[in-house]
Amino acid sequence: MVYNMKVIIIGATNAAVTAAARLRRLDEKVEIIIIDHRRTVPEIRLGRLQDSYNVVVRLGMKAVWDDEAQDSLVCEDLVSGEVTSEKFDKIVFSYEVDGDSVAHAHRGPRNSFVLSNPAALERSWNDIATYMIASSTKTAEVRGNDLIAFMAVARLIDAKILTIHRVVNMPPQSPHVPDLDKDVAAHIIAHLVSRGMHIGDVMDAHDPTPMSDGIIVDCVNHVPQLPEFVQPADNKQAAQEFPLDTIVTNKFTGERADAPQLSQKRGRDLAAVVLGYSDSNADSEESVNLRSVDLLGKRLTTFGLTEHELNRRGMKHIFSVVPIGDGFLKLIYNDLGQILGFAALAASPNPTKYADMLAMFVQLGGMVHKLANAELSDDMSAVIALGKIAQNVLEKRLEMAYWDEIEHVDMEKTILLDVRGEREYATGSIPNAINIPLADLRIRQYLLDETKEVIVFCDSGRDSYVAARILAGCGMKVRHLTGGLAYCGVLLKEVIL
Repeated sequence: MVYNMKVIIIGATNAAVTAAARLRRLDEKVEIIIIDHRRTVPEIRLGRLQDSYNVVVRLGMKAVWDDEAQDSLVCEDLVSGEVTSEKFDKIVFSYEVDGDSVAHAHRGPRNSFVLSNPAALERSWNDIATYMIASSTKTAEVRGNDLIAFMAVARLIDAKILTIHRVVNMPPQSPHVPDLDKDVAAHIIAHLVSRGMHIGDVMDAHDPTPMSDGIIVDCVNHVPQLPEFVQPADNKQAAQEFPLDTIVTNKFTGERADAPQLSQKRGRDLAAVVLGYSDSNADSEESVNLRSVDLLGKRLTTFGLTEHELNRRGMKHIFSVVPIGDGFLKLIYNDLGQILGFAALAASPNPTKYADMLAMFVQLGGMVHKLANAELSDDMSAVIALGKIAQNVLEKRLEMAYWDEIEHVDMEKTILLDVRGEREYATGSIPNAINIPLADLRIRQYLLDETKEVIVFCDSGRDSYVAARILAGCGMKVRHLTGGLAYCGVLLKEVIL
């Protein structure tokens, strides 16, 4: 048969197999090759692909990106040592893309384990636990800026291991892409510190000197810079979806627990993108998956696009925050009112009911005004509040201030106004803020200099929202600190709590 396109898939995962099968169903004239460095992959049905779908499967082959050729791979047979060059039209990297992925965590020098995604953490946990028990090691150093690093920290702390977390100072042009906004990451770090995590020095990527004699868990995932025609299938898929269908045993506790495997939906969607049968952007598709994980009693749930992803693409966006209990809901939307994504962090299982509702709005391309006017039960009031605040912002009835502005406020031109009660204010506030309780605002607003901008805040953001509407109605230039001190207090080093 004469093929009109050659597609190479690196990594024999469930999603890769699904992509190959759909590629064949969509086009009989596509040459499809799956390459995997493992000699056997018993959990994946590769035989049927070869027999029924005419897909070539090459196991025991290590593929290395050819930077000079750009349209070929250097493939090494790990048994014979033979090296060949493989041309292609399109290439799909399944989630472990660095060419060194293995069934379990790679252990390098000085007892270092390398994890690239939550699936690798689950597969490797027994290896890590076995080593630590055998060597009587009681300390661990976790390196990385992604969700996987925080998951590893939580797992180690839960196992009573003294754990140090180190953020990695990545070069500006590094292809390393965090999957969390920095404000969400800051809240997670604060929570893990409260549960026993230690903060280590920032680690230079070029000088990875260890801080302890314990194990090192390296969660720095260096994703190669790829041309536009390269489709990354599952580089972060395992961090985004958690179907539970595998049983593993925790060697610290002996308990049996579910472990995540990859979803196949990404493979189906990707096949259409590779062949040009879909208008979907592969990067966008990757970003629309639910990420949900428990971190020592708090559940983090994100869905849709993150601020980090939007900034990377140069896309304008807005976010609003509503505190919920000991956490928050963060809604991300654009100036047209389209809801792009959200993040929720609170004590499990509280965020779940909010996450399900917001995920539906994101997936269906929901709009802010629909969320603000949705008929929901009273226990979903936080979701309604998010919608109403966002609607007021879009209708120019409310302007917001954000946490990262506060430390740089020009006090000659700005008033920081705390509208909490006097007792709450006495416990600590943002430096240089003045206090006028909401109940007294209408009769004491004359104390405010009308030539200055007012940034108004309270503990949760609800009283300050009302205060902002009052002052705006009086003709003052006012902005509302979204999330209030309950949210911003973790992010602002100068806030006294």
